[in-house]
Amino acid sequence: MRQKVKSKSVHYELHGQNGASWSVLGIFDDHDEAKEQAEKIYRAGTYRAVRVLRERYEEDSGDFNSLELLFLGRKVKPSKYDDDELAVFCRKPEELYSSESRRLIARLLATVLDGWDVTPLELLHDPALYTRLQNTGTHLLKAVQNLSVAQVRKNGEPVAERIRANFAVIDKAAAHVQRCHAGGLPSLADKRLADAAHHLEHRENRRFLLSCVLAADLQSYKGCVAKLDRLLALIRLDHPDWVIEVLDAFLSEQLMHRRLMRALFPDEDIIDFLEKLAGLSRGHLPEEVQTPTTAMLNGFLAANVLPACRTMLIGHIRHELTVGHRLTKGNLQDEFCALWRLGDGIGESLDAELSDKPLDELLEERTRRLLNPQTLGEYIATGHNPADKVQKLIDLERFCIGSSNKRMIANYMMPLLSDAPNEEFWLTPLGTGYAGRMRLLTRLQKRLIASHLQDLPKNKLTERLDVYCLKLLENSKILDRLAKSEGPSFDKAQRILRMLADGYFTSGEARALAEAEARRYMAEKDFLLPLTKIPKGSERLEAVQRLKKLMASAGLADMDHF
Repeated sequence: MRQKVKSKSVHYELHGQNGASWSVLGIFDDHDEAKEQAEKIYRAGTYRAVRVLRERYEEDSGDFNSLELLFLGRKVKPSKYDDDELAVFCRKPEELYSSESRRLIARLLATVLDGWDVTPLELLHDPALYTRLQNTGTHLLKAVQNLSVAQVRKNGEPVAERIRANFAVIDKAAAHVQRCHAGGLPSLADKRLADAAHHLEHRENRRFLLSCVLAADLQSYKGCVAKLDRLLALIRLDHPDWVIEVLDAFLSEQLMHRRLMRALFPDEDIIDFLEKLAGLSRGHLPEEVQTPTTAMLNGFLAANVLPACRTMLIGHIRHELTVGHRLTKGNLQDEFCALWRLGDGIGESLDAELSDKPLDELLEERTRRLLNPQTLGEYIATGHNPADKVQKLIDLERFCIGSSNKRMIANYMMPLLSDAPNEEFWLTPLGTGYAGRMRLLTRLQKRLIASHLQDLPKNKLTERLDVYCLKLLENSKILDRLAKSEGPSFDKAQRILRMLADGYFTSGEARALAEAEARRYMAEKDFLLPLTKIPKGSERLEAVQRLKKLMASAGLADMDHF
């Protein structure tokens, strides 16, 4: 059960560690509950370490101040090089050209490569670019040092030996590229790509040589957009498969540039941008948003000839869903609505491509990061009373992704209904009297029943509202006064039926009590006496139909037997 919130500005996070990274396992309002869960999870052995952090929100700075309160497991000294992705070993020059190594090069040399509008493939296949890198400050040295330190953490070698070994591999690769260019390569300035490919067709290292040809050719084009257009212009569906594979690799690395993505889709709305990326990745980009460049790319993707490009586009979507910044500038509901819209718009189209972690899991994790006592407290702060706040949480639940996240919202609703100060609000008549408060309870209950909360928390919330409605019914003595009043049972039954139809009674004991009273009056012998006094014909028939309609509206159509 959720503990009573002690402070809107403090919560406790439970983290689990596997490898070098930490994952948020739960968020609590109570320190003892967080500690108890941490000890239970650590004993299970699922994580090598667990910790509990106190997160305090500082209103002046708008930041969270973290303090570690509990740590269970082996604590490893943190390092900026403690990164599994950096610890890639290339023992031979050809290993530098793998997709994993190229991603690492892009990361280690991001500043210089972005500044030059150059990709790792271009750098690895053009000796002029390598010479330029050597002569430009200490970028290469720092990159090799960072790589070497990360590697040493894996195998324990001396750092100096690792640096020498890494430079030896790099120098061998650079010398090989230099020899290939010096030996003479076809130029796309005076040859078609098909002719160049035919010239290299029977060479043992034809893919490497064609990559050298493309790298040299791209240096005549400035900027990633111009290079993308150039590469697209070179593609023909009748090229041999090995040629298209080389072009796909070069194209995918151009698509690595986020500024290129924004140049292709200059949308201010991030959701529109991601939906277009998803459509493009499948070759389903709508014609009305296509440009000449994206139309060509969309056509090749539709033909399933650019798998590396598809992977790169999906990688951009994954990145946007895992970074810390919000997708919108609105409140929590706006952010949830954007995530829900994204999942609804592109979920099915990306399920196959995101087989390692489906889109719904990425969206659920992002939603979980947004949910904590601070954000929820700020979101409902504009509500004037507990009812307004519950309404806002129901609105939020509609767009909430993930059962555990929905459970957190339900847990936050319960104190609004059950805490002593709030209980007084629910039992105090509105300006319209008890009837107005009862109708409010019924409206809220209907919204909760229609929500997608799990059955257990939903039942607890709806039952609490029913308890309040039953107390209001007892306090107001509406049914008791009606029973003691003068008048035929027909009129008394009609009055209860109207109240049932108008939503005065919550589902549960309150409604059952009202229904029982209505059925009791309708079972009396003189119940139909007012109808029998109406002359036979259309007038009596209309009166009977009005009663049947009222009974149906009240949910008692099963007694329609007269």
